[in-house]
Amino acid sequence: MSKTKFITTTALMIAVTVVLQLTTSNLPLGAAKQFVTGSCVNMCLIISAGLAGLWSGAAVGVVTPFIALALSLSQPFFTPFIAIGNALLVTLYSLLKEKKILSLIVPAAVKFVFLFVSINIMVRVMQLPEPSAAAMSFAFGWPQAVTALIGTTAAMLILPGIKKAILK
Repeated sequence: MSKTKFITTTALMIAVTVVLQLTTSNLPLGAAKQFVTGSCVNMCLIISAGLAGLWSGAAVGVVTPFIALALSLSQPFFTPFIAIGNALLVTLYSLLKEKKILSLIVPAAVKFVFLFVSINIMVRVMQLPEPSAAAMSFAFGWPQAVTALIGTTAAMLILPGIKKAILK
């Protein structure tokens, strides 16, 4: 892939991810909003990696949490962990993509475990009051595994069509 195509694809996927974050974060879905937004973001990460490779997916995964922070869609203390979790998801997907079931389950599980453990440590270090601590523990708990599985599945289903359309 040429540098121009790599940069263009990566920039486009960053833009698509941010637009989806902004759009879905304004939906009146209550707690379900995390499932929609997270699934869309994870789908974009995998599509980026599928179209332009590991480094594109990793760039989208690392840059977009900081853009979300700048847009007040995220909290500063947790943003680096989200970026690392995204990079883990994309890296493991890229390494395992030839093994369909493993490329779906392993990246989601690793992202979930990383975020759950790191956020729970941060919650304790920051000594958040119990209602906030419980909310953060939940948000970075099992819903992360679910959104990673949904996003990866969606990406795996639509990537062949996107590739076919691009190659026309």
